[in-house]
Amino acid sequence: MSISPLERPGGSTNFNRSRLAVYAPTLEQARSVGIHELKHLIDWIEKHPPGGSPDQFMKLGIPEQEAYDLYNRLVGEVAARNAQKRLDWGDIIRRLRRPAATEDVPRHRQINLYDE
Repeated sequence: MSISPLERPGGSTNFNRSRLAVYAPTLEQARSVGIHELKHLIDWIEKHPPGGSPDQFMKLGIPEQEAYDLYNRLVGEVAARNAQKRLDWGDIIRRLRRPAATEDVPRHRQINLYDE
């Protein structure tokens, strides 16, 4: 983990190397990025649809803006952002509001890379 006022918030998860990286300018942002990356790790362990990277789409020749849109619609990315959003909620609020109700991309627009 790297926390520095010069860091831009971000992170990555490398399952092959068992490595999770978090970069952020503050501890609070590192916590948020960390839960995002941990959600990817949990999804990988539990064999849920993965997140990804805009690069995986740009390598296919998809323009950058469209690649970012597709990346943001990946089921794994939607779930990881949702974990960040719900991180500071109390137990009662989390129980009352199911995760599907707080996702930032409607289910019918999400991309599941496990679909055939």
